[in-house]
Amino acid sequence: MSPLLDRSRRALACLAVLTPLVAASAAQADRGGVSHGAPMLAQAAAAPHTPCTERMIERPFAAWDDNADYFLVKEGDLGSDANYDWNLGSGELIAENNPFSLYTAEESSLSLGEGASAESPTFCVTVDDPTMRFFVRNTGAETGTLKVQAVYFDENFEEHTYLLGTLTSEDAGDEWAPSPTLELAAPLVELLADGETPVSLRFTAEGEGSGWLVDDVYVDPYGKG
Repeated sequence: MSPLLDRSRRALACLAVLTPLVAASAAQADRGGVSHGAPMLAQAAAAPHTPCTERMIERPFAAWDDNADYFLVKEGDLGSDANYDWNLGSGELIAENNPFSLYTAEESSLSLGEGASAESPTFCVTVDDPTMRFFVRNTGAETGTLKVQAVYFDENFEEHTYLLGTLTSEDAGDEWAPSPTLELAAPLVELLADGETPVSLRFTAEGEGSGWLVDDVYVDPYGKG
């Protein structure tokens, strides 16, 4: 199968032109804070507007009694193309694939050591995208944590983050398993412009000796009802 056909099989996360967003409330600022992320700003500004329809629906967590529909975020399988589409920061791709992956041809995953952070490509979130989930493995100290944040820009093109969740050793052990289900759209609803807003996902390993592997990052487009 050609690379083009192979990539078209995968879920195409919707990219959007950075439209003016409603300014974050003081409560949201307290949760996340503001920074000036030039690489992600350039990435979002350069993305063409695409309706949130080009999604391949899958059920990657059915074996764990989660029969909800999901779509893979852009390069969410952390294959070789993630080198170009993800902002790997201080993380890196390593030659270990989640054994439950639907994308067995992509034999790699994201490795994050103590203090390392990486960010997904921008994709579109609407009120119909309530949660996200991924596969994860704890490779470091039991006291280490994995912080998951949504990253977005306000109407002044300033970067904000919103904490979606923090995984501990109780959430992920030393074997690959699905992450807990994290609420995605609910914290961002008041930011939605024209019913959607572009966001990216930031993963950060925190704590002394922390080490994590992340693979197959999905968003639920319909909800669990």
